[in-house]
Amino acid sequence: MPTEFRGSPIISAEQDDRHRELAGFIAVEVHALHELLNACGEIAASLALLEVAELQSSDIRDLPRIADDLTDVLEALARISFESLETAGRGAGAPANLHGALCYFGARLTDLAGRYPAFLEGEQ
Repeated sequence: MPTEFRGSPIISAEQDDRHRELAGFIAVEVHALHELLNACGEIAASLALLEVAELQSSDIRDLPRIADDLTDVLEALARISFESLETAGRGAGAPANLHGALCYFGARLTDLAGRYPAFLEGEQ
C-alpha cells in the first residue's frame, strides 16, 4: 500500500477523523483565539493559527506543518502573562473572562495537538 500520494502522506480513517475534529474546533474558535493572541501581543502565534485554519481547509494534510503551527500557538498561550491579560481586558469590547478563555483554548488545543505525534509516526 502506498504511503504517499503526490508527495503527501496517506492517512488512515482514524487519523482523518482526528484531523476533522481539529478542523471543526478551528472553524468554530479561530476568530476568538486569533483575537486573544493579538490582544496579548502574540502576533506570530496568531499568524500560525491562521495558517492552521488555512491548512485545515485544504485537501492536502500537511501534518508536520500543522503540528509545528499548533506547537507555536500552544507555546504562545503558555507565555501569556497575567499582566498581558489585564491589559487586553481593559480595551473596549474585551471579554469579561480572558483568563477563562486562555485556559479553555490551552486545554482544548493541548488535547487536540497531542494527537498529532501519532499522525506523524503513523500510529493509531
